[in-house]
Amino acid sequence: EAMAGYLEENYCRNPGGNGIEPWCYVYTNGTNCQKRYCDVCHFQQVSDKLPALVCAKEISANPNFCTTSVQKYACFKSCGLSQAPIATATCGSPPIPSDGILVGANNSVYKLGDRVYVRCKYSTVVPDAPSVMLCKKTGWTTLNSACGVCPVGWMLRGNRCIFISKTALTWSDATTFCRFGGRNSSLIRMLNDDDQFYLRAWRQKYALDGDHTWISGQLISGIWFYSDSIIPMTYFNWTSSAAKNNPKYNCLYLYREPTTSGRNGGWVSSVCNSITAYPFACQIDAYFTSDNSLSDASTSCQDALSDNPNFCTDTRSLSTAAAFCYQSCGFTPGTAICTAPLSTTYTLTTPLPIISAGGTMTFACNSGYFYTGGDRNRACGLTGNLLGTELSCNNNPPSMTVGYYLLKSRLSTTPSKTVFCLDFDGYRVPINGKIVTWFTYCEKAGDITFLIYRKSGSTYSLQGSYNITCQPGLIWSYDVPSASQTKVQVDDIVGAYTAVSGIISMTDCSGRPDKFLMASTATAATITEALGITSFTKQTCMAPAISYKVQK
Repeated sequence: EAMAGYLEENYCRNPGGNGIEPWCYVYTNGTNCQKRYCDVCHFQQVSDKLPALVCAKEISANPNFCTTSVQKYACFKSCGLSQAPIATATCGSPPIPSDGILVGANNSVYKLGDRVYVRCKYSTVVPDAPSVMLCKKTGWTTLNSACGVCPVGWMLRGNRCIFISKTALTWSDATTFCRFGGRNSSLIRMLNDDDQFYLRAWRQKYALDGDHTWISGQLISGIWFYSDSIIPMTYFNWTSSAAKNNPKYNCLYLYREPTTSGRNGGWVSSVCNSITAYPFACQIDAYFTSDNSLSDASTSCQDALSDNPNFCTDTRSLSTAAAFCYQSCGFTPGTAICTAPLSTTYTLTTPLPIISAGGTMTFACNSGYFYTGGDRNRACGLTGNLLGTELSCNNNPPSMTVGYYLLKSRLSTTPSKTVFCLDFDGYRVPINGKIVTWFTYCEKAGDITFLIYRKSGSTYSLQGSYNITCQPGLIWSYDVPSASQTKVQVDDIVGAYTAVSGIISMTDCSGRPDKFLMASTATAATITEALGITSFTKQTCMAPAISYKVQK
């Protein structure tokens, strides 16, 4: 983790885990490409990423370079840094749950960090995603059940799992698809008005209501039975013109919605061997066991919610959450309840002050308070406590770093002979004090002049500047000597100037419909001209990789 941000151009990998450590192909001194192992964590031979002369210059210019600068790891050897050796550990054969099957060979010894994949032995035509077990220092992570209550992609409804296909098939092919789902699978059985409303609402939500939908039902000897069963149907929702007892029309579909015929969402009988294709819905029995009905099938659910509080509700992860995080996402009775904490520094911004497990609360700092740490979005955990870290807001912070999230390699760079100032909310100076550190990410070495403005009306007056020469491919911090620090006040504006292009990494958002970061820009042929600019007439959508720290 210490090397994060300094390995962008390091292509050492160990695909498949076949090597003894990460490796890459190298081509040096005119030799053919050869496979060489990489010491990416400096366990064997300590080295610098930057040239030794550059490291020596930086260390000489800044006595605190090796202790406080973010780029110290680029001079790992010159700074005398070292990595603590990793303790070796192994795991034996993984304890596979009774409803699971190990994917691949079962080895007797696994290395620390090894993963194994376990699939559900009751895997259906739309299979469960394999569960993952990880070899840690404490042993294998726990996997209580390899099968989710519902397969991934299926939605729990009572004691059934429902799969609604957007693909159109004939009645015969749709029935075959559902039949091989296992666990009493079939086309969806419409049992009551609630099922009728559920399927119609789902079709409308996902824009499938313009087509009919195959549902369970077959007419046999004048009696309607649920497909693939001997259970007679007792609930019906026919359209007024449906052929209810014509032996030729012996299968069912749910009529499409946008129609003026009055048959919206009603039932219509059809020929079973018709070549007409419609979307369809399947059902299977939900898989409840003592291991997965009241608990999660995976031990990583709470971690997933901590990292992504919307894990249980986001459409991109909802099916996985429902399959493996049944308890953490509040799909079981008697789930935990979380209450919004009371605070004088921040406020709940979501409507409900009480949520159940898997729900999310959002918080914001009160007016006059500044964000200094913690999580703005937090999910309710199984213990009745909000996951993540409590939001920290301070009305008198000693220092603040602004825009650090922008520091990374981006697709574009700032243009040549351009002055830009970041005159928008969230980037202006938040507190009175002095700018003590500048940060940037450069794509190539070059000179940058950081600028500080104070705005009155449409006039920008320069308050101070600071010149640096950046190095490429790293996040660099530049501590400003006390004598060169500029006093700033709330709402002062920062910016930068580069005489040549290709230096500061930047996202060019000018072609996007949502212009999310609008900077004020101007052209200047020289730094002298740049320092004399007092007005900016052009607005450019850009997200440059610069940041700063202001301290009282």
